[in-house]
Amino acid sequence: MLLIPMFLLVGVAVFVNWYFDGPRWARRQLAAAPRTAIGDAVAGQVASIVGVTAKDSVLRAPATGRECVYYELWVWVRLSKGWRDLVRAREHVPFVIADDSGRALIDLRSHAQISLVEWRNACEQPLERKNPAHRSIIERYDLDKRLMGDERVWFRETIIRPGQRIAAVGQAVEEPDPDGADRMRGYRSDPPMRLRFVGTARRPLVVSDGVSDVPRSLR
Repeated sequence: MLLIPMFLLVGVAVFVNWYFDGPRWARRQLAAAPRTAIGDAVAGQVASIVGVTAKDSVLRAPATGRECVYYELWVWVRLSKGWRDLVRAREHVPFVIADDSGRALIDLRSHAQISLVEWRNACEQPLERKNPAHRSIIERYDLDKRLMGDERVWFRETIIRPGQRIAAVGQAVEEPDPDGADRMRGYRSDPPMRLRFVGTARRPLVVSDGVSDVPRSLR
């Protein structure tokens, strides 16, 4: 008789793990949040917006050297059964997305959930010591000391690039726009404002390149 409750507990645990899986949870948030043009978003409210990333501030992805505003890097060694992680890293800068109605700053510095379709489609590639960028990764993370013999090292890298269309769901916060001085019409006019989208512990900011879930009118 005790086997039935045990099976139920296992089943519930599997369902909870599946339901709150990062990418699935992010897609549900994108589908559920009220969607609006950036210029119509209201400060203090949660909204789903879609825009194109600006080229104001960029990083360089470590393995490929591509310009980006966000990257994820996974480096591992393939074993006879499974793999052994060596590096899981991500880096980002606050970045602006824009549509025809306005601009908004996307702030990933805390409480953010990133779900990239590109990550699932990115091809695994060997980390080659002859490649200067790859050699820099090996040195940065001191991989030589963590490898056992002549192991084959692989990596996968994905990015959010300038000019890419993305969707974001988060709370809009109004703040002065530091890049809006040229839009002021006189020294007495109010400073231009912009919206910054942020996340909280209870409601993380969701960012995704899977804009197919967003209505065509907002793409």
